[in-house]
Amino acid sequence: MKRNMELIRKMVLAVEDAPTGFAPHPLKIEGYTEEQVGYHAYLTVDHGLAKGTRVTTLASTGRSGSFGT
Repeated sequence: MKRNMELIRKMVLAVEDAPTGFAPHPLKIEGYTEEQVGYHAYLTVDHGLAKGTRVTTLASTGRSGSFGT
């Protein structure tokens, strides 16, 4: 599966918009499958853009840079 930067941006925005600072569970992004969101959640944790204990539990690290713009 190819990395989709638009999906990652939407995921980061979903976390930033959540009142708890954590991704909603389950994290659903319109137009994307559960597998796509899960894979990209893994990528955001793996690359230090988010921290998480499960791929469905994400919190922003503040390193998202230009993803939210």
